[in-house]
Amino acid sequence: MADIAVIAPPGSFLASLGACLDAFVVVRAQVEQLFAPSEGLKLEARLHLLTEDGQPVRLADGRRLPCDGAWGGTRPYGLIHIANFRVGSATALDERLAACEPLGHWLRARKAEGTLISASGSALFLLAAAGLVDGMAIPLSRPLTPLCRERFPRLPVDPRRGVVEEGGLILGAGPAAEPALMVRLIERVFSAEAGRWLAAVTGVDRVVEDRLSGDPMVANAQVWLEMHFAQDIRIADLARSLSTSHQTLIRRFTRETGMGPKDYVQHLRIRAAQRLLGRTGRTIDQIAAMVGYRDPRSFRLVFRSHSGMSPTAWRRRATGPGPISHP
Repeated sequence: MADIAVIAPPGSFLASLGACLDAFVVVRAQVEQLFAPSEGLKLEARLHLLTEDGQPVRLADGRRLPCDGAWGGTRPYGLIHIANFRVGSATALDERLAACEPLGHWLRARKAEGTLISASGSALFLLAAAGLVDGMAIPLSRPLTPLCRERFPRLPVDPRRGVVEEGGLILGAGPAAEPALMVRLIERVFSAEAGRWLAAVTGVDRVVEDRLSGDPMVANAQVWLEMHFAQDIRIADLARSLSTSHQTLIRRFTRETGMGPKDYVQHLRIRAAQRLLGRTGRTIDQIAAMVGYRDPRSFRLVFRSHSGMSPTAWRRRATGPGPISHP
C-alpha cells in the first residue's frame, strides 16, 4: 500500500489537517487490531504531512505545526490530500495561486501517474488554477462561491453536494463536509468496510455501497462482523451483543442479506484476501492466516469457489507485471 501525503498550505486550518490525520490514525489502529491475532499486521504505509519547504506549517491562527518534509520529487503516493486553508482577501488568494504554480505542476504529474488526489474547501482553488478540475461541477461552501465565480467564471459550482468524486479526484466542500470526505478517502485507500467503520465512529450517516440492511439489527450485525471477521467468531457472541437469540439473528440476517452470518463472514474474508493479494507482497499462506483461515488448503478451495480462480491467478490479474509493495 503506497504512502499518503497531506499537503499543508500556509494558513491551513488545524481542523482540516486534524480531520485527515485523525481519520487515518483510528483506521490504522482498527485495521491492525483486526488482523493482529493471526499475523500481527503492521501497515508500513505512512501518512506524511508536507509543506513547500519542509518547514513547520503556519496555521490559520499563526501557530506553527511540525511537518515531515517537503512535497515534490517522484516518490509514489497512493493519495495526495490538500487541506483547507484561510483565504483572506481576494488579493491574497491571487498571490497564493501564483505562489502555488509549482505545486500545480507537481500535482498534474502525480495525477498523470494515477495518484488519487483530494482537496477540501479553499484547496479546490489550487486544483482549479492547475487545470485539474476543468469540466467538473465542484462542491464549495457558500462563502467561497463568489470568489470562485470571480476567479474561475467557467467553473461550475454545485452547492448541493458535500463530496464529489470524478476522474481520480475527490473534492470536499469545506469544514462541514470533511467527515464525509474522510470516509470516502478511507473507502478508496483502505476498503469500503473501513470507511463504514469510520462513518460509525464519526457519526457520518452514510451507507457505503448500499450494502447495509434496512433492518437495524441486521445492519448492526453486519458492522460487527466487518470489525471482527478475521478473528475466531462465534455467532452466539454476536447474538448476545445484539441482545437477541441465535435463531432470531440467523433468520433475520438470512432474510435481509440472502446468506447466513457464517457465509457473510466467509464473503468478507475473501474480499479482504482479494485486496491483500492485489496490494501487498505477503505470501498466500500469510494472507490466508490474516483473514482468518488456519488451513491454507481450505482457504485456496474457498477462494476459488468465490472468485472463480486461484489466489495466484487473482494476484497476477490484479497486479500485472509490476512490483508489489509490502503493507
